[in-house]
Amino acid sequence: MFAADVSQVWAQCCGGGRSRRQAVGGIYIDTDGILRNPSVDQFDELRQMLIRGLQPQGDDLTQPTELRKVSLRMLEEAIVEQMQTGKPRPDAIKYLAGLQTIRYVLVYPDQKDIVLVGYGEGWTVDKQGFVVGRTTGRPVLLLDDLIVALRTARRAENGITCSIDPTQEGLAKLQQ
Repeated sequence: MFAADVSQVWAQCCGGGRSRRQAVGGIYIDTDGILRNPSVDQFDELRQMLIRGLQPQGDDLTQPTELRKVSLRMLEEAIVEQMQTGKPRPDAIKYLAGLQTIRYVLVYPDQKDIVLVGYGEGWTVDKQGFVVGRTTGRPVLLLDDLIVALRTARRAENGITCSIDPTQEGLAKLQQ
């Protein structure tokens, strides 16, 4: 904030208005520049705002499935269409069709497509204002997070890597 007048800084403002009481998640900085935890009322206000903003989900999205598939090519096409028409972004896009895990990444070079496959189900908003699965309560993957992950991976010099590091307990069991 450097030399900014804190009373003029409006961050995490929900709904675009400039109210004195703003719904936030996590932490907030009050007008005195003090870092604070949000109150229960603020969490509830955020939660209610998100619930009001949820769009109806089709039956195919509400049903839990071990193998929900999200095509990145089709996702991109839907986003481009949404941007060109100026319509609001559908929840099915924002919340990646309720995908909670990525178990498989399928590559289809002929179709120029990559498909993410994993557990998915309908979504709701939990008590703290997070979008989660209706039955599991686990967080759903968000489009914004996927974009950040892909941008980060693209900049990685050696690509994305994965290591499976055994625990001491696991090594002891293996030796037995």
